[in-house]
Amino acid sequence: MAPPKKKVAKATTSTLAVAIPPLKIKELYVAVVGESPLITNCFSNKAKRQMLDIMTGADKAKPRAPKDPLAEFEAAFHRTLDDKPGITAVCFKHATVGACRGVDKFPMTYAKLFFHMIGDVLPVSVKETPVMREDWVRLKNGSTDLRYRPQFTDWLVKLHIRYDEDNISKEALMNLINRGGMGGVGERRPSKSGDSFGMYRVATPEEVKDFDSNGGVPTIEEIVKTIPRIPGVDMTEEVPG
Repeated sequence: MAPPKKKVAKATTSTLAVAIPPLKIKELYVAVVGESPLITNCFSNKAKRQMLDIMTGADKAKPRAPKDPLAEFEAAFHRTLDDKPGITAVCFKHATVGACRGVDKFPMTYAKLFFHMIGDVLPVSVKETPVMREDWVRLKNGSTDLRYRPQFTDWLVKLHIRYDEDNISKEALMNLINRGGMGGVGERRPSKSGDSFGMYRVATPEEVKDFDSNGGVPTIEEIVKTIPRIPGVDMTEEVPG
């Protein structure tokens, strides 16, 4: 007689219900005002072409063109759609996220997802015309060179922020923006070089009104025509180590 067949248990499936609440997206409009001068340095089309020439070997046949300080200064501006001086919104995103290093139990990987700076190049409001700054820089091969970039003495930028209220409150976000201002934006900022340029804080309504009443921001073309120049480092002197 054949042995009785064993009963095989049938696989069962169970559905796990996961409750996912809807996003609570809020909008925040806030202005930041400079606590120290801002230096911008846009990656120019000329620099991109030079990089491409190096990668393709085309630069070997080209003699190095003489330095044009005014053209370099003009190319270092970030431009808004109406040709006004600006700064990229993502600079403030990086600064604000970077401030999480000093906040317990709020890692930067989470902060990147909880809020976003809206826009590409944001207008920089000024009280004084930006000046052309001359600085020496040390290159990777150990040699030195001069760089010409815009410097904004008094400046203000209006931010448009979209954030997830379930994960970060308006008050916490404002505090984080202020903390990010300690690290700064632009060239020679504290978080990059340990210098003190590009620092900022949340502006008061009175400060915003003061900048708004200062009149329109000149175009980059208008700025270039009438630039005061900051005296640079005398390159005949010994360069500090």
